[in-house]
Amino acid sequence: MKSEFDDYIEFYRQAQAHAIAISGEGEDYFARLRMELLARWFPNLGSGDAAILDFGASDGHMAGIAHARFGRARVVGVDPSARSIEYAKRHHPEIEFFVTDGAQLPFNDATFDLAYAVGVFHHIPFDAHDVAYREIIRTLKPGGAFVLFEMNPWNPVTRLVFARSAVDKHATMFSSRRAANRLRSYGTVDIRYYAYFPRILKFLRPLEPYLERVPLGALYAVITRPGR
Repeated sequence: MKSEFDDYIEFYRQAQAHAIAISGEGEDYFARLRMELLARWFPNLGSGDAAILDFGASDGHMAGIAHARFGRARVVGVDPSARSIEYAKRHHPEIEFFVTDGAQLPFNDATFDLAYAVGVFHHIPFDAHDVAYREIIRTLKPGGAFVLFEMNPWNPVTRLVFARSAVDKHATMFSSRRAANRLRSYGTVDIRYYAYFPRILKFLRPLEPYLERVPLGALYAVITRPGR
């Protein structure tokens, strides 16, 4: 099946940059911020033989940053868009990429220490989320975790960014609470919020770790730990 993102890959980054320009930051800032959050939440990722799954890897941008941040880890990316994966392989030959949908991942049970999805599930019909969740959870090692990164619809700036995004025109935002209610079927969940301050207020960003439980950040993460 042809993925919607096959049509977007050539201008995907430009469209995203336009949408988030209101924050005063580019995509690299948010991608690196997420990696720093993962490093803080999962300090074991940078050592040993950790394996990380980027679910919905698109053009490989986040996977490339994950590989740079967690250099000793194996990073694997999957996406249903063949053109996106072709682009990702061309630009990130050091990373494994696979074309696959979320219904059946080409990995054995207990393969990954961590799986994350960045802005992926708002492109998936809500009634299809569980199929993907189950498959992601299946691939996690005992003690592993899945981190769902999404946009916070309770934040008015986020809603404006979403409205400006050409690649989100067929997408639907959903709240952290709604995501957490579904993910509790698979383990314990922990909701964190981040990206509170635009660039003009960056001097306040050192406060953000203390605000992670306040549901006003532009973005959120739902951390699911199966079997706990």
